[in-house]
Amino acid sequence: MRRFGLVVALVTLLGAIGGTVWAIYSYNSPVNENITEPKVQYKDFKQKATAKAGSPDGQEDSIPAANDPTERPMASESDRRFEAHLQRIFEIASKYLQPELNLPEAYRDGLRDGCKTLISQLPEKNQPELGEAFMTQFEAATISFVGDASNSGNPNDPSADKGRRWDSFSQWMFKSYRSQINEETERILQEKLKADFRKTQAGVVATAAGASFVIFMLFTLMLVLLAIERNTRPQPKAASEERPTQRTD
Repeated sequence: MRRFGLVVALVTLLGAIGGTVWAIYSYNSPVNENITEPKVQYKDFKQKATAKAGSPDGQEDSIPAANDPTERPMASESDRRFEAHLQRIFEIASKYLQPELNLPEAYRDGLRDGCKTLISQLPEKNQPELGEAFMTQFEAATISFVGDASNSGNPNDPSADKGRRWDSFSQWMFKSYRSQINEETERILQEKLKADFRKTQAGVVATAAGASFVIFMLFTLMLVLLAIERNTRPQPKAASEERPTQRTD
C-alpha cells in the first residue's frame, strides 16, 4: 500500500507541474499581428500569363472616377510623400502613353483616388508603412514596365494598345498588393483563432493539473498518516522477555 501511494503521489505531482507549465505557456503564447510587407515586382507581372488585357472582372481593382480636387484635405507629411510618388508615376506613364501630351487631369485624379482607396483599405495599425511601401513599389514597377522593350520598343504602337497594356499592368499592381495584404490578414485571423483554442485548452489542462495536485496532497497525507501509525504502533515483546523467570528453592 505504501509503495502504491508513493507511485500515485509521484505521478500526480509530475502531472500537476507539467500541466501547469503547459497551461501557462499556451495561455500566454503570443500572436504575430504584424503584417509582412508585400513585395510586388514587375517581373511577376511579366511571368504571369494573361489571357487578355484590360479590366478584370468586378469593381475591386478598377480605378474609381475622379473626385472634385477642391474637396481634398490639407496635405500631411504622408500625403506629401504620397503625392511625390504619384507625380513621378504620372511623369513616367505620360512618357509612355502620351509622349507629346500630359495625361488628362481626369485620369490623374482617377489613378490618385484608386491609390488612396487601396491605402484606406489597408489595416489601420500598419497603414502608413504599408501605404508608403505600395507607392514605392508602384513607382519602381512603373519604371520597369516603361523600360521593358516589349512594352515600349515600338514607338508606332497605337495609343489604344499602349493604354490596354498600361491598364492591365496598373490593375494587376492593385490586385497583387491587395491579394498579399488579404493573405496576411487571413494568416493573422487564423493565428488568433488558434490562440483562442489554445487558451481554452489551457483552462482544461489547468483544471486537470489542479485535480492532480489535490490527489497528490491526499496521497501524501495518507502516506504521512501511515508512517505515523507505523511509528506509534506498540512493538511486540521479545520471547525471552515473555518467559517467566524460574524460581530457585
